[in-house]
Amino acid sequence: MIPYWVYAFICVFLIQITITFLQYPGSINYTSWFLTFGVKSDLWTNIPYLTSHLWFVPVFLIVIFIIPLLSYLHKRLVSFNKYIPLVVLFLLIPFLDYFMFGNAMTYYYVKNVIFYSFWIYLGFFYEQFKISPPKKRYLILVSVLAYVFLWLAISNTTRYNVDMQLNKFPPNLAFLLMNIGNISLFLLLKKYIADIIRMLNLKGLFIRLGQNSYTVYLHQTFAFLAGAMILSVLNISLFDYDFIGVLYYLAVNIIFALLFIKMFGWVEKYKFESFGFLSRNKNKSLNG
Repeated sequence: MIPYWVYAFICVFLIQITITFLQYPGSINYTSWFLTFGVKSDLWTNIPYLTSHLWFVPVFLIVIFIIPLLSYLHKRLVSFNKYIPLVVLFLLIPFLDYFMFGNAMTYYYVKNVIFYSFWIYLGFFYEQFKISPPKKRYLILVSVLAYVFLWLAISNTTRYNVDMQLNKFPPNLAFLLMNIGNISLFLLLKKYIADIIRMLNLKGLFIRLGQNSYTVYLHQTFAFLAGAMILSVLNISLFDYDFIGVLYYLAVNIIFALLFIKMFGWVEKYKFESFGFLSRNKNKSLNG
């Protein structure tokens, strides 16, 4: 919440500046910005992008509260029973694709929380993914099956779309299968990817971005705004050159991400155990 509030304060300040000094029409709903994660703030926002990614913040906070339960299940269950929560979470996604319930907002958040809980629980097995030849064959099989079932889901029903952005809000079976295939492929290639990162001397950059990922996530919209402003000043349009546009915005985002880390990273890394009531063990860091 605290890193988000810092982000919200900056957004409100920028919006007020544009309204007061640049005389853009609009007003600010402070309650919406500071208490509802900007969910309704685009109604009062005259700057694009600022709320486009904030859908994830409530999901993120809810999942944080669920992690102890998922961790408890993973530790207490033995043998193949450990995989039961993973299978249940997986099956709930296609089940909810066909059986909606409650109002749209409740359904949206429940489905998101189930989807990201699946990935959190799968993460408890990550240390076991030492890529031996038998596991390579297993990962190849999982990846191929995921992509085959993804193709079948998209081609045999109108419920799923080839545009994954349309499968993401809320996440459905097609989006889940795509990510399973992609993660399996990544695990197969991670040694080669790590070798390329070392060869290009980028390991430090990746570590820094990873350790400050929440800061980068929250403030990424400022990078897109800056990138668009630079193109506007130079009177350059990249709409007809998708690949060049991707490379341009990737470079802009990395540069600004490092700047954001310097400016706001301390908020994410603040040692909250300095408040004694927040930690049983004052010597144990709660970084991030």
